[in-house]
Amino acid sequence: MKRAKIIFVAMLTLIMGAVPVSAAETRDTYYTFDAYMSEEFRTPPRPKTNTTQVYMYYTEGLKTLWVTTYGVPTQGRYSNQTKHGKAYVDKGVKSQIRNYIYEAGYRKASIGMIPTFHELWGHIYGCWSPDSQGSYTIVNN
Repeated sequence: MKRAKIIFVAMLTLIMGAVPVSAAETRDTYYTFDAYMSEEFRTPPRPKTNTTQVYMYYTEGLKTLWVTTYGVPTQGRYSNQTKHGKAYVDKGVKSQIRNYIYEAGYRKASIGMIPTFHELWGHIYGCWSPDSQGSYTIVNN
């Protein structure tokens, strides 16, 4: 019986050691840009490691931005994976954006931001992360 337990523990250890582990990509990346009318600013792609919402928070600039979450393929075009197509994010609100990036098979993410039709230009400063932890305002239920 003792030998069977030792063999079981050894096999379990080998199996667990073979499973790749990747940490959620929750570190904030900061951006700054000058928004103008309907021109979209996109962040550089970052790894997306799970099915959590994309996190975004901006503190300077326009009152509201239209935000799109993108799945980024190895080659080809970015794909809008935002639930309901886009999200409205207000300045000063720590926000989570529901998306289907990971579920659709993408392992990199980006966000695109455009001024809403109420405001046409302004300087924007904020941060984002492809994965989120914690609980923030979900902006596109």
